[in-house]
Amino acid sequence: MRKSKKKIALSIMSIVTAFALLAGVIGVADMLGEPIVAVPALASGSSNPPPSQPSTPSKSENPIRVKAKTVKVDGAELETKTQKIKKNKAFKITDAEGSVKFKKKKGDKKISISKKGVIKIKKGLEPGTYKLKVAVTASGNSSYKSATQTVTVKIKVV
Repeated sequence: MRKSKKKIALSIMSIVTAFALLAGVIGVADMLGEPIVAVPALASGSSNPPPSQPSTPSKSENPIRVKAKTVKVDGAELETKTQKIKKNKAFKITDAEGSVKFKKKKGDKKISISKKGVIKIKKGLEPGTYKLKVAVTASGNSSYKSATQTVTVKIKVV
């Protein structure tokens, strides 16, 4: 009768072990060959550490550098039509990782900027010096984080 109790006990332990494996338990057998069930810690004060997860490599800082320029616009042309300034005339952008976008932060209502960096000056703007504060964002990529720099472009209507 002893052998049948031992077989039943082993069968029950095998079932418990199978369920423990399905539930994500780590340890299963000891040195003597008898099954051991290691139950994961459910209580918050347990000394068992959670299973480690593979760490994702952190991204590097985006090395973008932006320098704003001073742009001159002919006031006589502004009297008759809207003027556009290309981004390479207003900004010097180096070491940007990822696509670059532009957004107006502050400035005259008659001056706007597209996402691609084209500055648009509406007709009728009076002669003078205007400042346009622009946020320049490099979106980053698989190796670099997104980064934003805010610069001020001077626009001289002469």
